[in-house]
Amino acid sequence: MEKRFCTKCGSELQTNVAFCPSCGNPVVNNVSEQATTSTPNVEQSTVTTTNTDDQKKIHAYLTWGWITSVLSLFIPILGVCSIVLGVFTIKKNKTTAGTVLIIFSVIFMYLGMTGFGSGFFGAFQ
Repeated sequence: MEKRFCTKCGSELQTNVAFCPSCGNPVVNNVSEQATTSTPNVEQSTVTTTNTDDQKKIHAYLTWGWITSVLSLFIPILGVCSIVLGVFTIKKNKTTAGTVLIIFSVIFMYLGMTGFGSGFFGAFQ
């Protein structure tokens, strides 16, 4: 009978064990099972990386969306940028966050066009 070793720590394994006694890594019984179990781990790490990248994009969309939304109170045309960023957020499956951003962007644009900025700065004179 051939000797088996742990794929994680390299310790020698006894027959009929499910986990490595040294590190606790699950033991693969044969070569075909090893190929099957290693493939999902690679796919899972790819999905995790993709999700992390998507989360970073969504965070950037929302951050810049809210910044441009608030600035649209003083420069109303910036509200268009925040609406576009809200649409990008919705396309990344964050429907609620994107919708709220779009609604507030429209409200802030309206307030900016009706003179919120001049009224705001007029209070300091």
